[in-house]
Amino acid sequence: MLQEKLAQWSASRPPFITALIHEDNFYRNGNPWRSFFYDANDKPLSPPYNLNTPDTSRPRTREQTEAIFGAYEELVAYAAKNLCVVTSKDIVTLAK
Repeated sequence: MLQEKLAQWSASRPPFITALIHEDNFYRNGNPWRSFFYDANDKPLSPPYNLNTPDTSRPRTREQTEAIFGAYEELVAYAAKNLCVVTSKDIVTLAK
């Protein structure tokens, strides 16, 4: 998908791409904190939030976890080979 979207890029400046992956995304299906902020129908809740709601996330199977790690490793390898990878410090410098 990343290669496809980059091939379609037509602006004069290069795109800024982020890949935000939380560590629990590798081994949990769903977000442990989601029920704090959203109801069962995905409607946002209003404060004050109940931080004692049950965790609705579920563990992933070993196969799912390995597939996600594999895809992540491919993403990192592709980015290292084909893109200009920057840190937050680099972004601040570019913004100045």
